Amino acid sequence: MVGDWKIRWLVGENDKGIYLEYYGIRKCREYLHERIYRSGEMERLEILREYMAYLPSIPGDREKSIKDFESYNTKIMNVLRKRGLF
Repeated sequence: MVGDWKIRWLVGENDKGIYLEYYGIRKCREYLHERIYRSGEMERLEILREYMAYLPSIPGDREKSIKDFESYNTKIMNVLRKRGLF
């Protein structure tokens, strides 16, 4: 815990080289997910979505948005858990 941030991290390597990857969650529901390479290059990665948007005037849009929201967050959670970042 750093201030009001909870940060988990790992060190890995891919075709770009060695990197530090971290996922941070702030109490006010702010998220960061990035990789920092030895070269100094930073790469932003996907984060959990906090909300969904839909148009009530379009029939079925709410249901579709809920399904997309849940599918996306489930995918991200699985990646984060597999990497030990959540």
